[in-house]
Amino acid sequence: RRLSRCHQIFRCLNTFVWMEAQLAIVFDTGDGKMETKVFTEQPLGLQFPSKVPMVINRIREGSQAERLDVRLGWAIQSVGGKPLNGKNYKQANDVLRESMVPLRIRTVVRKPPTQGSSVAQLETRLGSVGLDKVVPYLAGFGYMAQNARAWNESAQQPELRLLLDGHRRLQHGEDGAHTWYMIVGKIVASDSSPGQQWQVERRLSHMRAF
Repeated sequence: RRLSRCHQIFRCLNTFVWMEAQLAIVFDTGDGKMETKVFTEQPLGLQFPSKVPMVINRIREGSQAERLDVRLGWAIQSVGGKPLNGKNYKQANDVLRESMVPLRIRTVVRKPPTQGSSVAQLETRLGSVGLDKVVPYLAGFGYMAQNARAWNESAQQPELRLLLDGHRRLQHGEDGAHTWYMIVGKIVASDSSPGQQWQVERRLSHMRAF
């Protein structure tokens, strides 16, 4: 029964797959090799000094750059097929920023809670919102609820969208390695609303307990 439930969750999550814009960035790794990484979201999670070559000196925690295994010290050589050689910093940065525009915007929430790998541990660590706090909590994001279990009938009811977007294996100390799945969530009040978007990483056991 649990396995069947798990398959239902995966089908539900994958129902919301959309065609995504992609941006290929070629990096000089500094050892004579070139690495191409394909980004599908912004911010990229890359930081570099305001000069050329654009050498990565910081990678944002939880970003797609981190998930793609971009390394410190790599230098950006081309963006979307456009070489940066011969360009000054402003020109190179403009190419990067203009090329990022089609990418979807994603809010990075937190790294995977590897200290709460079991359902019970995760529940204890994250806690829960009391029923009396649900209405004011949702109101802070612009969503009007009548109570903890019903929306206000006179207000636009939000739509929740979930997407399963890849996975990776992480070591958990003595527990060994486990597979963590990236879940992208978005809640919108209407088609014209930008809504709130977030991402979290959860194990299969967490998703079974939804």
